[in-house]
Amino acid sequence: MELREDVVKVSYTINKNRSLHTFLRSVPLSYWGMKNAIEDYLFSKRRLPIFELRTFWRDEEGDEIEMSNDSDYEIFNSFCEKNRHIFVAPCTDICMPHSKTSSI
Repeated sequence: MELREDVVKVSYTINKNRSLHTFLRSVPLSYWGMKNAIEDYLFSKRRLPIFELRTFWRDEEGDEIEMSNDSDYEIFNSFCEKNRHIFVAPCTDICMPHSKTSSI
């Protein structure tokens, strides 16, 4: 399904059998605007327990492309202009900062 250019589809998988999907009616201008709109939907409107979000999109090859700032969001909008679909998941170890005591 090709989306209208002025909407963004957002998908959050709750568990193996249940997902939430919504549309943002206008494309937020910034990463933080988009993230705030998603948090408002999940935590205020749907009343889910608050968690740290991981936001990403999937490229043509199905790879997850992380978004964490305005630059990442601009790339998403450039690649996905005709089909904006953002995926949301709770942060896990992938979001945790490296330990300062790391030997690397």
